[in-house]
Amino acid sequence: SSDVCSSDLDESSRQAVVYVTDALNAIRKAKTDSKVSVGTPVQQVIYQGPNEIIVCLSQVERDIKAASRADVLVLRAGEPAVEITLKPAQA
Repeated sequence: SSDVCSSDLDESSRQAVVYVTDALNAIRKAKTDSKVSVGTPVQQVIYQGPNEIIVCLSQVERDIKAASRADVLVLRAGEPAVEITLKPAQA
C-alpha cells in the first residue's frame, strides 16, 4: 500500500516511529542552531517534507507539537526543511 500510515500493521507503525523521530530530531537541531535549549517553548515550527511523511505525521500532530513545545505546528509537503519562530523576548 502506498499510504504507509493507513493501517495498524507492525511495519507501518515502525515507519511512523521513524518519521516522528526524524521530525523531532530535525526540530531539536533547528532549536540548537537558533541558540536555544531544546526545551525552550517556541512560537511556531514549520516542518516540511515529502507528502507521504507529512500525511503520516499529521496523524500525530498534537504529540509532535507538544514534544517540540511549539504554540503552532505547521506540517507541509515540500523540500525537507525546518523553520522555527522564537517567541519575542519577554520584557
